[in-house]
Order: sequence, then structure tokens, then C-alpha cells
Amino acid sequence: QPAMVPLHQQPPPKPQPRLHLKRQVFAQAFVDQHLAWAGHAGQTYFFSEVRLDEPMKLNLRVGYDGPIKVWIDNRPIYQDLNGTNPATPDKGIVPVELGKGRHHLAVAIDINDGLAWGFFLRFDRRGISQARIAKGNVAVPVCAL
Repeated sequence: QPAMVPLHQQPPPKPQPRLHLKRQVFAQAFVDQHLAWAGHAGQTYFFSEVRLDEPMKLNLRVGYDGPIKVWIDNRPIYQDLNGTNPATPDKGIVPVELGKGRHHLAVAIDINDGLAWGFFLRFDRRGISQARIAKGNVAVPVCAL
């Protein structure tokens, strides 16, 4: 829908029935919306959850090709109001610390008059030794939806 509030002033969006949300699954790491966004203007929103089996120090890694804002548990974590093509993985990296349990993610992206195609979003662990990783006994964030 056309943007009513500039992205940088957006409060944390919440999933609501009036938004007519639908579950989407992507075969690759890129949330590809090119066909849906081509020729359109406005902003779009994505929601997910991540589950942690223990408290974790993480890097939020996001790549995008339009202005973007990301929230975790209703807290703004990252924004780039000048985001543009191409979408490359890890364009923005932000360290975060999250406690054990479920955490709500929200992404708002301006589709840039149809020029934006989508975004990447992932987490990786910080502060874990290579020896522990090699043993394979490392908890990782899990998409909970």
C-alpha cells in the first residue's frame, strides 16, 4: 500500500487481520518479491519469529535493495533509508543480544516504485570458539513460524 508514514517514523508494525497476511516460504535465502512489487509503490511488511534455546550474542545480517527498517521485539534494530539496488547479503550487520525464548521480528521495506526486489535476513552467533563449533554442540537461532 502507499506509504502514509515515512519509513524512519514508522512505529513497530504488528500482524493484524486487516493486513491480510499470508505465509510465504522461500526456496533460497533471498526474500524475492520482484514479481509482486514490479510497477508498484509503497511499503510492505514481513513478520517472523526466532526461537533461542539459550541466551545468545548474535549478529543480525540484512541485505536489501530499498529503504528498510527492522525491529526485534518492537525495538528498532536497523534502518537504512537510502537502501538501493542491488540487494547483497550482509549489507548491514548489527550485534544483538537476545534471551532464551521466542523473539518477534518485523521488517518494513519501501518497494522503491517497484525497483526493489526483496531482502536477505539472517543471524549468526558471536563469541563461540571455533573448537566448540567444530564439536557441533552449538545452539543456533531457529525460525519459529
